[in-house]
Amino acid sequence: MQQRSLQQVRVSVSLIFLIHGLIIATWASRIPAFQAHLHLSPAVLGRSLMMAANSEVIDLAQFRFAARE
Repeated sequence: MQQRSLQQVRVSVSLIFLIHGLIIATWASRIPAFQAHLHLSPAVLGRSLMMAANSEVIDLAQFRFAARE
């Protein structure tokens, strides 16, 4: 297998960050539409978004713990 140059790796990582950034930006701009369509109060919407973020952190911690074993 060929070793990649540092420049190729940087371009690959930059493209991944760009794609993820575009996805998040598109999704974030649609949050008010989701809130209106689902008839969510600001409190319920905020709690839902917070729980999604908390679950990501917990999953990351579990992954790091499992990787040590």
